[in-house]
Amino acid sequence: MLKIGLTGGIGSGKSLVAKVFEELFDIPVFYADHIAKKLMSTDKNLQESIIQLLGNESYTANGALNKPFVAKKIFNNPELRTELNNQVHKKVRDNFNVWVSKQKTGYILHEAAILIESGFYKQMDQIINVVANENLRIERIRKRDNLSKEQILQRMEAQLGDEERNKYADFIIINDNKNSITLQVKKIHLKLLAHG
Repeated sequence: MLKIGLTGGIGSGKSLVAKVFEELFDIPVFYADHIAKKLMSTDKNLQESIIQLLGNESYTANGALNKPFVAKKIFNNPELRTELNNQVHKKVRDNFNVWVSKQKTGYILHEAAILIESGFYKQMDQIINVVANENLRIERIRKRDNLSKEQILQRMEAQLGDEERNKYADFIIINDNKNSITLQVKKIHLKLLAHG
């Protein structure tokens, strides 16, 4: 079974692309960012590690992750961000390996925003990068997350740019509201089946 990494910058539309693979071809998708958020809210060991790293304010009184506090702590501190990512990614990786062992298709997708940055791309057989121009991405994120342009640009700067990410990609999907996502996904699907 091929393990295919699906990545792209914030607002590029990688989750949309993942859904197309799921709905058109029944391809199992491991949503790493979603799993990471879930583990940060449910895994007691991970929660304790996060509190040790960032402080007691990392979680609210009812046990929910204090996202604004965590974001503020890590966005201007690359060392803290790296350490937090390492802790979370280790748990996500373990979760992924268990999940993969239960799948029965020719290939699976591992969807993650920082697949390259985390080094987890090395575990993948091939990489798909979803790209979109910056203005389009800003517009999408603004609608979705209700963030200021400054906050969005800060998040974008914390990730690799499209050009850098493309160097690792075997396939590039252009999500510009002009090129058909469905057609691009179909072409990749056929190549992956032939390869598998």
